[in-house]
Amino acid sequence: MGLSPLHEAARRYAERGWPVFPITPNAKVPLPGTHGHDEATTDLSIIDAWWQACPDANIGFVPEGAGLCVVDIDPGANFDLKSFHGKIATSPRGGYHIFYAGSLPPTQSKIAEHVDTRGRNSYVLLAPSVVDEKSYEWQCDAPFDAWQLPPVPEWIVEKCKPRTDEIRRALNGLQEDKPESLRQAKLWLAQRAPPVEFAGSDGETYIVACKLYRDLGLSFDTTLELLQNWAQDFDEEWLALKIESAANHGQNERGSDVPTSSKEAFDRGIAAIDHGAVRDQLRRPDGLFSTGKDRRERIVGPVEELIPGFIEKHCVAYMSGAGGLSKSRIAQHWGACVHTGTPVYGREVEKAHFVHVSYENGPDEDARRHQTLLRRMELPETSLDDYTACDWRGQGPLLVITESDMGPSELWLALEAKLKNIPGHKFIVFDSAYDIFGFEGSAKINETAVKGAIGWLDAKMAELDCSGLVIMHPSQAGMDRGDNSGWSVAWGNRPRVRITLKQDKHDENAVELAVPKRNNAAKGRPLTLRWDDGLMLPNGAEGAEKAALYEACVRVAVAAANGGIPITANRSQNFDDYREAVWQECGIRPNRAQMLTELRTAVMKGELVHREYDKKKRGEAARGGFFSPDAGKDELPY
Repeated sequence: MGLSPLHEAARRYAERGWPVFPITPNAKVPLPGTHGHDEATTDLSIIDAWWQACPDANIGFVPEGAGLCVVDIDPGANFDLKSFHGKIATSPRGGYHIFYAGSLPPTQSKIAEHVDTRGRNSYVLLAPSVVDEKSYEWQCDAPFDAWQLPPVPEWIVEKCKPRTDEIRRALNGLQEDKPESLRQAKLWLAQRAPPVEFAGSDGETYIVACKLYRDLGLSFDTTLELLQNWAQDFDEEWLALKIESAANHGQNERGSDVPTSSKEAFDRGIAAIDHGAVRDQLRRPDGLFSTGKDRRERIVGPVEELIPGFIEKHCVAYMSGAGGLSKSRIAQHWGACVHTGTPVYGREVEKAHFVHVSYENGPDEDARRHQTLLRRMELPETSLDDYTACDWRGQGPLLVITESDMGPSELWLALEAKLKNIPGHKFIVFDSAYDIFGFEGSAKINETAVKGAIGWLDAKMAELDCSGLVIMHPSQAGMDRGDNSGWSVAWGNRPRVRITLKQDKHDENAVELAVPKRNNAAKGRPLTLRWDDGLMLPNGAEGAEKAALYEACVRVAVAAANGGIPITANRSQNFDDYREAVWQECGIRPNRAQMLTELRTAVMKGELVHREYDKKKRGEAARGGFFSPDAGKDELPY
């Protein structure tokens, strides 16, 4: 049986490098049970699993993930299409989507009336998706594979630049859309049921608008976008009125609930030490304590990972090993994988902009390794052209640290300005620790100074929406102890994630990669990496990881069934606990589609059976889902 037209189209877009995800048939909202545009991918195995489960799913597309952006022209817009020169698709309502190369803000209405943007942190539907029984259609003669999208016109970019928001920020000193505020807003909304029209929706939506726009200090456009995603039964104009009402009548001071960033907390702590404010606060101890109730009610989410098992988001991991173990080569490989959305040793990554801060190898060697990555990873020639390379050998540190003080250098200020202009999440490889940290005197063995430096860099990662990997050389004592630590115990104790590389005792071309410290998850199993024509790869490369994932999924499914709560293909079932159990088993945390693919493979191999829910039976006998072969006859419904 052939693929559905939508399935074929989704594969074609992914092969072009356009990340896609499933949308509810005949609608614009993500398929229930998925995480929407956060799961967009070019991985054909995941795409196949999605569309095999729902062949008529519409196709969602994240333009920013492919380096693109879209101008959305609604019916009724008083605008001449000749002003636009991108690739055009018509929408079911009679509007137009104009596709360009480049980056634009998410959902804004600044170009003209009824003319919006679809850019960063937003998505559009692609042809031949169907809404209200009408389809999206491309208005292009040239074959899709031959398209050369023009850059977004400068006049559109200028139109989208903030105007009144800049003035408002200058007047009240509020930094809008802080990453901490945005994360807290999304988590808060996820715990609130969307309003139902004529069921107190007016008051409910006003409360949410006040929380987002006033209390958390989000901008008007960001608040509107979040409201549209949450209250999908209401149109944009009505929601905009609720935000304006919140702006005019909300009681709380603007930004009253904006979370303190880790950088701000760190800077405040340093100031307190310098000015004796700690002693003053001890005289007013009410601010030093909270309660268990505060912790219970605090809005928090799961730990986010950029590379599962290795790189957590918004902090820095430290990779330590003696010279000659290919630390820099491995780190550059990981950066290329993250930038292009390529799995690392079979582990699905979150795509992010790679920034390579290199003090060690020099521009010639870094370029040589870059070209090797393109060849060995079989990447398109220009796929890594837009990542940020910093060849800074001999340029001086980013942070200067003494035993009593620290401060950023001019070079860091230049890097920080660059990072602020790169949209989306960034993955920064710092090569190496004693080049970016300029320790003076004996500061590098001073525990307080080392903790301060590591804390400063963690704070910057959270503030700038980045994740980091610092490469470092251990002290001789650290190598003798076998823990690859540095000159101070703080190098081993302070980082949230530590990665070590050690020479394989039996193979001079192999190293053992391990994660001896993870504050927020299991450490996982060590990997043996071997030299393979310019790359360091595990035994069997992705094959060993794939086999481990398959075996772990089967074990977790059997355990779940034996515990009376079998895993099912029902999209309403929460997979978080199962995914966490798989992670504990093999060090890989699959998404829902990946896990179901492994379980269905196990059914085909006879290692699991699948039963449908039987409403004629009672209790355990009625349960459907995946079971061990001893549990009953295979009644696979697909």
